[in-house]
Amino acid sequence: MKFVFVAVVSLLLLHLGNAAGVAPPQGVLLMLSDDIGSDSFQIYGSDRKPKVTANLDDMASKGFVGDHFYVNPLCAPSRGSIVSSRYPFRTGIKTNRNNDIETSDCLLAKGFKEKGYKTLQIGKWQISNGLFPERLVNRCGFDYYISLDWDNHRYKQRYHGAYVTNLADLTTETRLTFDFTNKTVLENKHNLIAKNGNVYNPKWMADLVVKFIQSMQPGEKFFIYDCMLLNHEPYHNPPQAYRGDTTFDSMLFYLDGIAGRFRTVLEDEGLSDKVMILFTSENGSPRGIDTPWKGRINNGAKGGLNDLGTRVPLFLYWPTVIPASVNSQNIADSTDILPTLFDAIGATIPNMIDGTSFWDQVISGSATSHSDRTYAVGQTDRGITLRDLEHRISNRQLFHMDDFFSPREIKLTGLNGLCSAHLLPYLNLFSELANRVVNKNGKSTQKVLLPMTSSRYYGCWGFACTASGTVVCVKQCDVRNCLECAAGDVNTCQTCSRWYDKAAGKCVVQASLPTTTTSPTTTVTTYLATTTTLTEPTTTSPPTPCNVEHCVQCLHKRPNRCKVCTSPYQPNKKGRKCLLP
Repeated sequence: MKFVFVAVVSLLLLHLGNAAGVAPPQGVLLMLSDDIGSDSFQIYGSDRKPKVTANLDDMASKGFVGDHFYVNPLCAPSRGSIVSSRYPFRTGIKTNRNNDIETSDCLLAKGFKEKGYKTLQIGKWQISNGLFPERLVNRCGFDYYISLDWDNHRYKQRYHGAYVTNLADLTTETRLTFDFTNKTVLENKHNLIAKNGNVYNPKWMADLVVKFIQSMQPGEKFFIYDCMLLNHEPYHNPPQAYRGDTTFDSMLFYLDGIAGRFRTVLEDEGLSDKVMILFTSENGSPRGIDTPWKGRINNGAKGGLNDLGTRVPLFLYWPTVIPASVNSQNIADSTDILPTLFDAIGATIPNMIDGTSFWDQVISGSATSHSDRTYAVGQTDRGITLRDLEHRISNRQLFHMDDFFSPREIKLTGLNGLCSAHLLPYLNLFSELANRVVNKNGKSTQKVLLPMTSSRYYGCWGFACTASGTVVCVKQCDVRNCLECAAGDVNTCQTCSRWYDKAAGKCVVQASLPTTTTSPTTTVTTYLATTTTLTEPTTTSPPTPCNVEHCVQCLHKRPNRCKVCTSPYQPNKKGRKCLLP
């Protein structure tokens, strides 16, 4: 009897492969749509006609919805962050052109292969050199790929354009009849499937996804990364009877039909309670796309660092396993997808990533359960944004998010205004950004910008305020809101920033902060009231912080050139060093 008990426990442990104690899904379908913001879906308050996203809204209502999910505001940077769980300043993928993701960054398929899943990438990949699609296997670990021939058919021909694949039997001639009966792959070479004006690629891709699912043997595990073409330009009416108010609506309706088809196929195959679907988008709707939302019109802002460029839908659907009708109020971003999926299947979550798993919240059914994530990041080659639920910094600008799609900008007249008690949340965001990009957690060449100064800060582990209210760059100290760490200990604070008290080597905000301060004054917009009086430093222009060791005053706006060194040091000829005489 004891033997039977142990055997049963062992069998259970074999299946309970993730931290939440839920048996891993047999299949995972990651649907990444293109150029669709969260405001296009009724579940997020869209005023589009109900039928346009009926299937997706229904699936979302029966699963887990991320109300505050953010990505990078361009296609390729988001795709790079999804497969790596790293921000663009680490992957180097900040634009849509000339990308070639490194082996060390391409992690998504590898976690699934670790747990025995067959892996398929299909559609718009965009983050490898298009001349070498074999890198989807050699660098990224996918078993199979059927990828848009990106270099040759990037824009106008994407909906009827060419594809490349490592499946030996999938060719131009067999593209419509191929059924995955034979999954033999080509080694270090690929087939080119020629463009065909009579083949509508979104339908063909959906057909292949369905056939891949149907080819699975009982119990065989699979992962599909469906990189969809819809709703990217050129805008058009797909081959369907329905015509929306705009071609964008018509395309969205077609995408919604694909999602509904996938759900039906899973039901027909007896897999609906064995396969998890994660649906999201790579960035917000493009400029020129007007979206009716909660009684007003939102103008698309793809490429922009605001919510219209970065806030996208996220939902996970897995009937009988994921609790229904959960709208998460926690913040998350594109780097969190990989660790969450790995958590779900029991795969090893890599070190040196930026993302955090929210799988425990998905399974718990709680809209506000604890999350390690307190802010989200978005980046392109034009800048970087970091935000929590109420505050956002974008390059050198500050915004309060009392209206997500029309935020209120915070105006400063000097950098040291960040040392006002009322603006500490923004200084904390700059500190979080600095701590992320400093080269302690993987490769980075990113510099941090602060408002009201042209300086670019490099090597700061955070920012803090002196007792007199001056912003300083903190190095070699990993305690938030700390001016100076204990000697030789980067995790224990010696002196805390203004408005913070020291407690057990950390810095905690004072229990009661002043609501106003007086003279000298500057009026700025804040998040507590329309106007608030802030104390500014006695100098109208704060000195530029220096990156030169032993330097007390840099040349104007040149942090790497010293003008005055601490005694007895003297600047060399070009001011790059402070030397002993």
